[in-house]
Amino acid sequence: MRHIDPSLARGIRRAYLEALDESLGRFTQLQVNEQRRNPHVRADTSKGFNRGVERLRRALETSGLIQSEISVSTKHKRLWACLFLRRETETDNLDGKGMSQTGHARTVALALTHPSLRRWMRPMNIKTTAHAIDRVIQRVGIVDTPIHPDDIKAVNAEIAQSLIWAVASFFILSNIDPKDAEALTLILPSQHGFFIGKLDAISSELSLVTYVDRDTSWAEQQEAFRVLDTVSDSQLGFWAADVIAQHHIVAEHTDADNAIYECWRNYGWRIREKLDRPGQLDAAWATRNI
Repeated sequence: MRHIDPSLARGIRRAYLEALDESLGRFTQLQVNEQRRNPHVRADTSKGFNRGVERLRRALETSGLIQSEISVSTKHKRLWACLFLRRETETDNLDGKGMSQTGHARTVALALTHPSLRRWMRPMNIKTTAHAIDRVIQRVGIVDTPIHPDDIKAVNAEIAQSLIWAVASFFILSNIDPKDAEALTLILPSQHGFFIGKLDAISSELSLVTYVDRDTSWAEQQEAFRVLDTVSDSQLGFWAADVIAQHHIVAEHTDADNAIYECWRNYGWRIREKLDRPGQLDAAWATRNI
């Protein structure tokens, strides 16, 4: 695995976040054009809902935003949602002159519901830190700029599964005391590794603070994977749907989500304890300015 110096790492991350900005801009313009062409399109029928999903999916794919899809159906209700990243910004409250950019990314949910005829797009209280993005970039093997569309797709693919896990985490922890939830180290699986997440009890913000490649994981991390990998995509999506569309899709706490909580409680502290013992990937980033 090739390592890159910190300044180049920041440059690659900056290029990736700029690409997210451009993709979101393209998607927004496509939605404006769609509204002008079809101002009275509704999703009050099953066919109308399906057409709405296909239009959104095409626009997302064309813009380069699509990462994680969730599709949930109950006897009377349906939800389709997509989770993707955009660059995080911070409002300058001192002079009110606008937004300052950060090196982090924010998860955004785009959702369509039936039969309640609702469509919305909003940021979730989930942040992927600059350091976590850098670690994924290293895992993917991007070592040069300009960044190519295939590079962006590769980064997105590695992050995709973890976004559903991150959203579902709010449901899994919803019957846990906030202070107890804050003390946990969350293990959020991805395609080739996992993200370590931390919940802030005051702001209720979940931060994906770092990424670990499974090829360099420790024995206790492998034990945790054996528990977490038993969770089906449909179950995970149902929990995430409860968070994205509260009161529309309602999930119930069972032994399944309790097993995940117990996994985080039993293995998370062991993983956190070893953070001062960097592995092969950590060594390349130890002196970085996040």
